[in-house]
Amino acid sequence: MARAPAATAGMEMTHNRKFLQDLTGQPVWHNAYPFGHPGACGAREAEISRAVGFRTAVTTRPGPIFPQHRDHLHALPRIGVTHDENASTLHCKLNGFSRAINSRLGSPVAVM
Repeated sequence: MARAPAATAGMEMTHNRKFLQDLTGQPVWHNAYPFGHPGACGAREAEISRAVGFRTAVTTRPGPIFPQHRDHLHALPRIGVTHDENASTLHCKLNGFSRAINSRLGSPVAVM
């Protein structure tokens, strides 16, 4: 998205949101950037996401959500789930154990 002109990025978000709403018959309030690493989406994409009507958006930057993210609802981190997860690994990710181990007891993640 970061490589596309702002108008193109906005049009893609708008059209994809409408496609999903038409497909499901439900409103789509949340966006997931397809390539959300820092070089692929930033403050501009977060603003476009907000402007087209999404309430929140997640990047591909890993991490849990902390209270300071409330001011950055269109640039949230997420916890990835892969095809090879099992009940045990998923439980560790969801209860915070995995984050604690990976971040040496979980210091908050920086926000955009």
